[in-house]
Amino acid sequence: MNDSARSISSNIAEGAKRGDTKAYLFFLGVSRGSLEELKGDFEELKRELRDGERWREKDLEGKNKDGEGKIGVEKEIEGLLDLIYGEDCMLGRQIRAVETKAIAAKALPRGDMIKRAGRARRSSEDRFWKLAEDRFGIEKDEKGIIRKKKDVDKEKGSKE
Repeated sequence: MNDSARSISSNIAEGAKRGDTKAYLFFLGVSRGSLEELKGDFEELKRELRDGERWREKDLEGKNKDGEGKIGVEKEIEGLLDLIYGEDCMLGRQIRAVETKAIAAKALPRGDMIKRAGRARRSSEDRFWKLAEDRFGIEKDEKGIIRKKKDVDKEKGSKE
């Protein structure tokens, strides 16, 4: 987890110093991959804590080294995951801004510009709605109507 966290900022810094837009975009992408790896590690840790695996493994009897209970640690992990999701959104916006600037300046080969523009739009929209659904219970239906997920469940007659 430490390595992937350090990799995020290191790759951003390295890409920024390259002086080449295409290289900078590459390193921003690597940084986003490291962020995704870190997010996965925290999600796994959260699951292991919820299932009790980490507590049994360390024989913590429900307390961490600071005397916090399991719920305190889970809340801390949730807070860190919120930060990671926020960073992912900001890094995605940075990538889109650099791509937009590169496309406007015609700093990338034409084929790359067309592919990136289409992929970035679809990817950012997909990631946004996945995040909105996972973290906030908001979804967009086929007609473009935005609702809280529980509203949709009520309409279907679900008791969840």
